[in-house]
Amino acid sequence: MKWFTEITTKEFDQKARLNHRFYFTGSCFAVEVYQRFANLKLDVRANSHGIIFHPIPLSKALLDVINNKHCTAEDLIAYNGMFHVTGAHGFFSSHDADICLQKINESIASNHLFLQQADWCILTFGTAAGYQWKENGEWVANCHKIPGSFFDFGLASLDNMIEHCTAAFSALFSSNPKINCILSVSPVRYLNQGYRNNTLSKATLQLLVEELQKSFPQIHYFPAFELFMDEMRDYRFYGADMVHPTSIAVDDIFEKLCSLMFHEDSKAALARITQIKKRMDHRPIHTNTLEDTSLLGALSNEWEELIRSN
Repeated sequence: MKWFTEITTKEFDQKARLNHRFYFTGSCFAVEVYQRFANLKLDVRANSHGIIFHPIPLSKALLDVINNKHCTAEDLIAYNGMFHVTGAHGFFSSHDADICLQKINESIASNHLFLQQADWCILTFGTAAGYQWKENGEWVANCHKIPGSFFDFGLASLDNMIEHCTAAFSALFSSNPKINCILSVSPVRYLNQGYRNNTLSKATLQLLVEELQKSFPQIHYFPAFELFMDEMRDYRFYGADMVHPTSIAVDDIFEKLCSLMFHEDSKAALARITQIKKRMDHRPIHTNTLEDTSLLGALSNEWEELIRSN
């Protein structure tokens, strides 16, 4: 008798290698996966505009990077002594307008160069519900603690999200024809929006991914949402807020992603890298000895060679 549900996952038509370049963007779940790739010392970059949950501002951010479109003073909003970019995370905000623009534009330029050569774009949608400026109806990436009276809250229409995402992916595949994309829906529930709104939001995102896959054969779907909600149907996989997955849950989802996206030889190399990492993370009683230094050097060289050759 089975005590849990097993999700059937479809193999990707294209396979990744460890020496590929990986670009991550989207919700905080994308950052969790990015960090695990970074810990393996793969060639990765994440979130030019910071964490973004909604497909429309996320598409605009992606277009900014693809086109190397820099922000200007017109893109800033001043509130409570701070300057903000409404299409970006609060990380870029500053008391000085020039510093704010410098930070976001340096990030756009750096990520533009990386995305031109990237082999994979891993993108996670978080929510279809969000905030629009009352003044112009623009969907924002971040409210920056500006009072809610300045915004309208609601669920974006499927057609509107398809329009923005189609424009972004068309530009991406035109600028970098070799790139493949993995889309997923974040398993994190946004219960501050209400239980029913969260369900409607996640369902709308699933429909969005379905439509994008019909238009772009380079887009693959990874069922992070289904894995967490159905295979991990137990609160021991949830954090203290009963919403976010624990590190153990993310590790398991990460392993399933790797099993789907990597070549067999790359997966074997990943297993060896994991062994090396555990060995190098172990703290010996006596450090900086000749033996210890020699061992760490050999392991590091093996790690780098595994990535280069796989």
